[in-house]
Amino acid sequence: MANAVRNKEISIIHRCKPLSISHLLFTDNLMIFVKADRNSILVAMEVMKCFSSYSGLSINRDKSTILMGGVNPSTKLSLIDCCGFPEGSLPVKYLGVPLIALGISHTHYGPIIDKIRMRMEGWKSQILSLL
Repeated sequence: MANAVRNKEISIIHRCKPLSISHLLFTDNLMIFVKADRNSILVAMEVMKCFSSYSGLSINRDKSTILMGGVNPSTKLSLIDCCGFPEGSLPVKYLGVPLIALGISHTHYGPIIDKIRMRMEGWKSQILSLL
């Protein structure tokens, strides 16, 4: 991906240029930031195809989306057709927490804390039943 950006095969989003961000890779998640033009999408898809052939990992199309801002409806349809991903919506969630620019409040992380508490309650009852 970095090579495609360096070789100017992919245009990255204007706000990402000062930071030189073209993608973020987490344990099993990948976010790619490219300009909403057909060529950038096609090159990004080709890079992912190469990555897949080298690594043996593949895109889970059921969990993949494309996000676009400031793009007219006909261009959106063209880009969705180009990559084959459905259009997603903001905020994007990672590990159950929304990725937002503003500070995260209890309303954002509260459901995660509730899930952890419920899981811990289950563990407590298992420990007690062993005693």
